[in-house]
Amino acid sequence: YDMLRADAASIASQGYEHRLAQAIKIIPRGSKLLSIIPTWDTTATKQAAIADCRKKRCEGVAIKHRTAPYRAGESGQHFKFKFTKSASCKVTAVGVDGKSNAAIALRDAKGKWIEVAHVSTIGKGRVAPGAIVEVTFLCATEGRRLYQPRIKEIRTDADDSECTFARQLKPTQFKQGIAA
Repeated sequence: YDMLRADAASIASQGYEHRLAQAIKIIPRGSKLLSIIPTWDTTATKQAAIADCRKKRCEGVAIKHRTAPYRAGESGQHFKFKFTKSASCKVTAVGVDGKSNAAIALRDAKGKWIEVAHVSTIGKGRVAPGAIVEVTFLCATEGRRLYQPRIKEIRTDADDSECTFARQLKPTQFKQGIAA
């Protein structure tokens, strides 16, 4: 969200730094309804904040240029930097429910294949059952599902012995409170 009006006048054309200053002026400290998000303005504070966000297992950070006016949507002046992880998974099925996707799985400690996600195969070439794919994802849920998975590449240098929960997912990659 962003501050677009102050004193009944549009400030959308003003830079982010100005809009932030206006928001700080009018949003009461300790408000339970609105709050100012942390903003970092030096390389050192940005690096420290990113490290802290990773440690707290945040999804990522948003980056805006301080002089950028407000523009809705993807305008090329602000960016989302997601903290993604990566895992090698085995494709167990393609075209699930008639869609352009693949079911992917990891092997548990007992040797059983557990489905962890469905991923889009659009633009990924021919993906066949049995293939090993490298998948990026935002986090893993408590229910052992990958959240926001995307195929990065088809791996020809790996076999399914690499596709285990123990080798691919670390306990810190699991997001608490997401059970699906």
